[in-house]
Amino acid sequence: MFQYRDATDADFPVIASFPQNEDEAFYMYPKSTYPLTAEQLRLAAADRSSLTVITDSESVIGYGNLYEINVGEDCWIGNVIVPPSSRGSGAVEGQVTL
Repeated sequence: MFQYRDATDADFPVIASFPQNEDEAFYMYPKSTYPLTAEQLRLAAADRSSLTVITDSESVIGYGNLYEINVGEDCWIGNVIVPPSSRGSGAVEGQVTL
């Protein structure tokens, strides 16, 4: 059963392993260099909000965050990634309400 929680600094090494090549790293975080590192994610997170991981049986299987938030109007969803083993599982579906 999928759950979500706030991402912690300890999650970044796991999340950094999700992109499997340069293209995936680019689509997740265009300013990054491949291979993605936990430190690159920490730096990106400093300018983001709602850092969120999706878990399945305590294992982190997804990550995303929000930026350029205009409450009641719009925002951007960024750095979304799911590891290959969890893609197609329905882990990243839903709606964001500000």
